[in-house]
Amino acid sequence: MRISHVLLAPIFLASIVIMISSYAVYYGNQTGKNLEYQYQTLNDNELRFNALAAEYSTILVFADLIVGSDQGFLIERYQNQSKVLRKQIKTVLLADNWCCSHTDTVNLHSSLITMEGVIATAVSSDLQTNPALQTEYLNRLDDAAVVGLQSLDNIQVEVKALIGAHSLLLAESRTAYRFGLLGLGLIDLIAIIGSWIWVSTHVSRPVKTLVSASNKAFISGHFHNTNNTGPVELKTLSNAFERLTNHLGDQLEAERNKVKKQELEARNELWKLAHTDVLTQGPNRSQFNQTFQELIAKCNANKETFDIFIVDINEFKSINDTLGHMAGDELLVAITQVLEKVVGDNGLSARLGGDEFGLLVTPAMQEPALEDFIKNIIDGCNVLTFSDGMRHGVDVSIGVATFPHDAKDIGSLLKAADTAMYRAKRDSVAGSCWLHYLPQMDTERQRRAWLRNLVAAGIENKEFELYCQPIIDASTRKVVSGECLLRWPSGPEHVTIPEIINIAETSGLILELTVEILEQACSFIAALEAHGLSTSVAVNISAVQFKYQNIVSILKAAIEKSNISADRLVIEITESVFVGSFARVKQTFSELQDLGIDIAIDDFGTGYSSLNYLNELNADWLKIDQSFINNIDKPDGERFVYAFTELSRAVGTKMVAEGVETLKQLQILQKLNVERIQGYYISKPIPKAEFIKFALNSQQVRTGSVTKLR
Repeated sequence: MRISHVLLAPIFLASIVIMISSYAVYYGNQTGKNLEYQYQTLNDNELRFNALAAEYSTILVFADLIVGSDQGFLIERYQNQSKVLRKQIKTVLLADNWCCSHTDTVNLHSSLITMEGVIATAVSSDLQTNPALQTEYLNRLDDAAVVGLQSLDNIQVEVKALIGAHSLLLAESRTAYRFGLLGLGLIDLIAIIGSWIWVSTHVSRPVKTLVSASNKAFISGHFHNTNNTGPVELKTLSNAFERLTNHLGDQLEAERNKVKKQELEARNELWKLAHTDVLTQGPNRSQFNQTFQELIAKCNANKETFDIFIVDINEFKSINDTLGHMAGDELLVAITQVLEKVVGDNGLSARLGGDEFGLLVTPAMQEPALEDFIKNIIDGCNVLTFSDGMRHGVDVSIGVATFPHDAKDIGSLLKAADTAMYRAKRDSVAGSCWLHYLPQMDTERQRRAWLRNLVAAGIENKEFELYCQPIIDASTRKVVSGECLLRWPSGPEHVTIPEIINIAETSGLILELTVEILEQACSFIAALEAHGLSTSVAVNISAVQFKYQNIVSILKAAIEKSNISADRLVIEITESVFVGSFARVKQTFSELQDLGIDIAIDDFGTGYSSLNYLNELNADWLKIDQSFINNIDKPDGERFVYAFTELSRAVGTKMVAEGVETLKQLQILQKLNVERIQGYYISKPIPKAEFIKFALNSQQVRTGSVTKLR
C-alpha cells in the first residue's frame, strides 16, 4: 500500500463525516429559522389583532352614543371609523398570513355591517318620541355586538393557543438542535481519533523504525535496513538511506562546517545584543564606551580632535508621571532618531541610560558650526511626531567637552561633559540650554560639595534658626498667624537660603533639615500657647519635601513631641507641588487635613494652579503673590486681586495678601475684604522672642486702626 492510499482513507472518511455534519447543521438551522419566523408572524398577528379589537370597542361606544343618547352628530365619524375597521379586517384577518378561523372573521365583518344598518335606520327615526323603538334598536345593536365580540374572543383564544404551541415547539427545536450539535461534534471527534490511529499504525510506526535505524547509522556508520513493512515509499526511502551511508563521511564534514558558521553568526548576534539598546534599537552605553576608547586611540595617533556631548531630557520624570511610561518610551525612541539624524556619518549617538544620551562627533567643531549643530538637536527635540499623529516637544540640557583640550581620558571627558550638562540644567530658566565645559565649573562642583558638608554639620549642630513674620487680621489688626522663615546666623556669608534648600534637596539632607524645621516650629507654637496666644504658625514645605512618602508621619511626630494642637500648624506649599503625581498630592492633602493641619498655597497665581486643582484639593488658605500686590494701586492690579478674592470665596478658601509694604496697599486690601495681611509694612521677619512681644502688643490695638504696629 502506498502512503497516498493510507492517507486517502481517513481523509475520505473525514470528508463524508464533515459533509453529513454540515448538512445536519444547515438543516437544523433552517428548521429553527422557519420556526422563528412562524413564531414572529404569530406575535405580529396578535399585535395587529389587539389593535383591531381596540378599534372595534371604540365602534361599539360610538354606536351606543348615537342610538342610546341620540347623538346623531357622531354618525359621520362612526361611518368613517366603521369603514376603516372593515378595511382593516379584510387586510388583517383575511390576509394570506393570518392564522385563524375564516368563519369568525366573516362573523366579525358581518356584525359591523349589521350595526351600520341599524344605526342608519335609527338615525332616520324619531327616537326621542318613541322610547320603545329606541330600545328595539339598542337590542339589535347588542345582538350584533355579541356576535362581533364572540368572534373576537374566539380569534384571540385561537391566536394565543397557536403562539403557545409554537413557543413550545420552538423551545423543543432549540434543545434538539443543541443536542444534535453535541452528537455531531462527538462523531467528528471519533472520526478524527480513528484517522489518527489509522495513520499512526500504517505510517508513523514504520517512520519511527526508519528513524531509529538512521540514528544508529550516524553512530556506527552503517545503515541496517529493517523496514520490511509499511508503505512502498518508506521501503524506497530505506533503500535510499542505505545508499546514502556510503557518503556519510562527507555529509558529516559539511555539517561540521555549517555548525561553525552558525556559531560565528551567533557570536555576532550576541555582540549586537550586547551593544544595542533594547528600547531604541540604537547603540547603548557599552557600544558608546568601546567607540569612545577607539576614538581616543585614533585621535592620539593622528593628532586629531573630537567633541563629546551629554544630552539630558528636562522634566522627563514628570512626562512619565503625567503621560505614562509608554509615552516616555516613545519619546526616547523619537529623540534617538533626532540625534542619529543630526550626527549622521560624523560620529556616534548612543543612549547611556534613562533619559541621558551621549554623542561622539569628529572632528571637534568650532563656532558657529557647533552652535548650528546644537540648534539642530534642540529644534528636532522641540518638534517630535508621535504614533498618535500629534506633535510634541521637549526641552533638553546639553553639556559639551572637547578632546584633548578639556581632558585626555575617558573618565575625565565624561565628567567634564556631565558637569557642563548639569550646570546648563541648573542655569536654564525655561526651555533648552547648553554649555561648553569650563574649568571653573569644577570649582562650582567643589563649592557645592564644600557647602553640602557645612549644611550637614549645621543640621547636626542645630545651627539653623526660625524667624517669624507676623500675619494680621485685616479688620482687627491683631496678629493671628506668623510665617516661619529659615535663617543660618553662623553660616557662611553670601550663601542664600534657597541655595541651602537646593543643596539639601540634591544631597539627601532635606529630610533631616525638614525634621529640624518642623520640630522648631512646633516648639514655637508651644511657647506661644504658654504666653496665652492662640496664634497659628505657618511652615514652608518645598515640593521635594512634600512628596516624601513619610512627610505626614514626620509632622505627626513633631506635633506629638511638642504636645500641641495640630490646628495651630499651617503648611505652606508652592504651586510647583502640583507637577507630577497629582493623586499622591491629593492623598497627602487629605491626610494632613485629617490631622487638623491647615494647608496654604503660597505665591498663588504664578504657577500651575487651576480651578480643578483648587476644587479637588480643598486648600484652607491662598496667599496672593507679592507681584500682584505691588500693582494693586493700578486699576488692572486691583481687578486682578479682586478676581483672586472672588475665586477664593468660590472654592471655599480664605485669602492672605503677602508683600504688603504701603498704607495704600493695606487700605485697598481692606476694601476688597482680604482676610489677612502680611508684609514689611506690618513687620519684617523677626526672632521668635520678638514675635511673641509683637503679638502681645497687637492685642491692644483698636479694631479698624490703620496705624503701623512696628
